Amino acid sequence: MIRFIPTFRCISCNEFKRTVKNKATGEEAVFSPYRSKLGHKLKCKDCMRAYHRKWYRSHKKEHRAKIYRAREQRAVAIRTLKESTPCMDCGKRHAFYQMQFDHRASTDKAEFLLVTKKSMTDFARAHGPEKVAAELAKCDLVCANCHATRTYLRKEGKLKD
Repeated sequence: MIRFIPTFRCISCNEFKRTVKNKATGEEAVFSPYRSKLGHKLKCKDCMRAYHRKWYRSHKKEHRAKIYRAREQRAVAIRTLKESTPCMDCGKRHAFYQMQFDHRASTDKAEFLLVTKKSMTDFARAHGPEKVAAELAKCDLVCANCHATRTYLRKEGKLKD
């Protein structure tokens, strides 16, 4: 039995290239869908890679500024959350720098926090809003004194989450 392998012409390089379907995802491996004003056309992945590199080189400053703004917005959101939420243990409001996120013992920390030993604000700067929200769901917001007390009691085996 002869198997037909479809080939398409790339609209950028004008070369005929055959498509190979990925069995796991069902996606075609050689071509990327490219939407123009006229509808769907096909560009090969090499041409799309070249296009994106060229676009990034010409928009580098704007792109980096956009990423920086998004990171800072997430960090400000964490700071605002710390300022507006009272401690879960003592119920007092403290300055944002006195509030800490305490991971509950029954949950796993993200690998970033385990390896780098950084704060949730640094985590928020490095990751997207979905990951940050998922990580915050595993935490209690407590003041530094209550966090130290919790940590001590947890190590002594006197605190159960």
